[in-house]
Amino acid sequence: MLIESRRTGETGWTSLGIDSYSPYIDTRPLLEEGKPEVREYRLRYVLRDEPVSDWSDIISATARP
Repeated sequence: MLIESRRTGETGWTSLGIDSYSPYIDTRPLLEEGKPEVREYRLRYVLRDEPVSDWSDIISATARP
């Protein structure tokens, strides 16, 4: 799966890479230390390093300190 994310206040998507095993853990630090932030994610299937599907629905999660 190709994983992309955007955080509160970001307009563009950031590639987090390709992950082959569940679960994927987003280890990026918070933008503001001690302040929770909403992160959105979307996924896309990959076959031999080439995207082969449309983007998934967007899901949101709150990252907390």
